[in-house]
Amino acid sequence: MKIRFTYVDSITQISVEKEPAKNGPHFPNIKGLQFLFAAERNYPIDVPEFFGVCDDDADLNIDGCFGEITEAEFIAERHTEINARKPYSSWVANQEVWNNPLMLLIDLWSPPIPYPDDEKFYRWDEPTTSWVLIQQI
Repeated sequence: MKIRFTYVDSITQISVEKEPAKNGPHFPNIKGLQFLFAAERNYPIDVPEFFGVCDDDADLNIDGCFGEITEAEFIAERHTEINARKPYSSWVANQEVWNNPLMLLIDLWSPPIPYPDDEKFYRWDEPTTSWVLIQQI
């Protein structure tokens, strides 16, 4: 099942929603918990929000677990997060990541022109939609 959760204290297992994790943050002990993505668009925040999956028979009535979410809610949150991470308007989505809800949100976007393969350093220039050589001093 798909769930929304946050950190708990690594020793006390008390949610960071209730008090800071004095012993360090840890994911809650939810049976079969698999982290998929964080709502990084909201950072910095005191109570980070994570999304993932867990076993269907997992107990969700524990600190740090906000509860089960529907497939539609999960997809909407994921797409909102993907769009928030778009670095430039000209870059295109990696369809493999977009279309697989269980993939981690890495390599989300690609430039319309590949990065030059000549061992020099470049920066992306959005107005010209091109890579611009960084002058070495």
